[in-house]
Amino acid sequence: MLEAYYSKTHIFKMDSSVPEVKLYNGIKDEQKRSLALFYTIALDFMRQSEFVYRAGKNLALEYDIDDLANMRIEHIGFVIARIMDNGVGNPAKILHDCAKKLKKNYEGDPRNIFRYENVKTTRKILQEFYGIGKGKSALILKNFQRFGYSNFNNSEIPIKIDRHAIRLSIGNGAVKIIPDEDFTGNIHIGKIVNSGGVFLEDIFNKICLDKGYNAIDLDDAKWIIGARVCKKKSRIACRDLCPLDCEALVKMNKSGSYIEYPSELRPLLDTRYVYKQMEMFD
Repeated sequence: MLEAYYSKTHIFKMDSSVPEVKLYNGIKDEQKRSLALFYTIALDFMRQSEFVYRAGKNLALEYDIDDLANMRIEHIGFVIARIMDNGVGNPAKILHDCAKKLKKNYEGDPRNIFRYENVKTTRKILQEFYGIGKGKSALILKNFQRFGYSNFNNSEIPIKIDRHAIRLSIGNGAVKIIPDEDFTGNIHIGKIVNSGGVFLEDIFNKICLDKGYNAIDLDDAKWIIGARVCKKKSRIACRDLCPLDCEALVKMNKSGSYIEYPSELRPLLDTRYVYKQMEMFD
């Protein structure tokens, strides 16, 4: 996956940039950019990334920490509703509480959180903010490192275990779903993350550290494949656009919150699979 990402082949030939890079490179005010990245975390809950990052950018350009800290939660909800859906995850309360904590403890600047010496301590501090858990703290760490607001080893940055990480890991056979016998129906992504997310994150982290991989690039590559290829739910897209050689095409519902099981966990009978079978007889 990283080889294709660096050599700009497959999907990366057409699209090798994630939304935060496309949208935030143009913000010249470093504090505004850091606020946009932080605001985005409050909005990032089962929403499309492009909408989330655009909304975070608009919020940061219009409202500073004092504005949000002093605003009533209901008012923040109205502000969010002007720029995006406000119906999932209670982003207004998260924004309000995080703004108050940033103002009180970090002089209103999220970059001040990153004065600690290591990833583990910084992540622990991040998770003390309301609404920020392992996944969102991993995302903040990645983006603040990307834009130069921290000075950690890129291999130490945690990979966010999200729907894309889960789908790619199942498709590649790295993660096996073993439901109750004769189970049919949908499996919520949250259940998989809660039961195996820490283990899967540790695997990604160990690989990055052992091989010296840049975890930011790996996470970006994972997101691009998941959002641009897997989302198409197409065997042709898998064959033509994806550098991976998945065992199965893993389909999800429209919101990306459930895996459809078991009918869509089926082998990818495409040309690569046929070629592999032919090679066995050479």
